[in-house]
Amino acid sequence: MTYNLTLSFPKEKYSIDKNSYEFIARDKEGNRFIMTTDDKQKGKISFCKDDVNECKFTQHYAVKDPKICNKLPDIDSVDYITVIMEDYGEKYFHNRILSGLNKCDIDYTVVDDGTTQNVLLEDFII
Repeated sequence: MTYNLTLSFPKEKYSIDKNSYEFIARDKEGNRFIMTTDDKQKGKISFCKDDVNECKFTQHYAVKDPKICNKLPDIDSVDYITVIMEDYGEKYFHNRILSGLNKCDIDYTVVDDGTTQNVLLEDFII
């Protein structure tokens, strides 16, 4: 299946490193969400856990068309991130990827086959 994700983060939780094309959001428990882009078409998102400021237990997922979007002229702010994830089964997507987003306390919306789902408010049978 193909999933279009829109992700948003509280401003105090993220940083952008333009030199390494990296976006990082972290929470108080040390969970990190990282998005890196190789070019405008490909990238990856990663989930990891801080262990004395080192990233441990990292999971990586390939994404297409990663975009960091903002509505303001402030180029250092982020309103939301969009990515496309292809070829992930529904069970795998919900068990691995969405649970990783939940651990990082990230607000997200999934657009699946043209239908928008607020997956935080839906009950999924897995």
